[in-house]
Amino acid sequence: WVGFESFRNAKFLFTAFTLKEDLGIANGANLNWHQKLEHYMDKEEIFTNRGLKVSQLANLVGANEKELSQYIHERFQSSFPDYINHKRVEKVKVLLLNRNQEKFTLHAIAEMAGFASKSAFNEVFKKFTGLTPPQYIKAHK
Repeated sequence: WVGFESFRNAKFLFTAFTLKEDLGIANGANLNWHQKLEHYMDKEEIFTNRGLKVSQLANLVGANEKELSQYIHERFQSSFPDYINHKRVEKVKVLLLNRNQEKFTLHAIAEMAGFASKSAFNEVFKKFTGLTPPQYIKAHK
């Protein structure tokens, strides 16, 4: 019965990605998918969800995978994984320079930004900044 109800009410299971703030337009229905993408990335920071796939983001904003990937490539000169990782690195940079960051380990900060592992975080962070996280902190404090 639980399985049947879950299937019947599938929308209930997939409510993790919803608009958290009022966009000034009823449920964001009048926004084009480019605006929705910007909202989800900049306001809701959906990139912090580990394992975010282009198909999930495309579905969320109302685009198909191909047009979303093409848009990201043309607009940001980036692949989808690099676009997401760039957003994550920018989030980490903010968190690292926050006074309260001392409460958290680098691994915890990386997880807050959506990185699944410490090794992936270190590799991506150095790729985008040219520095390791401790070097970045030292250079910017």
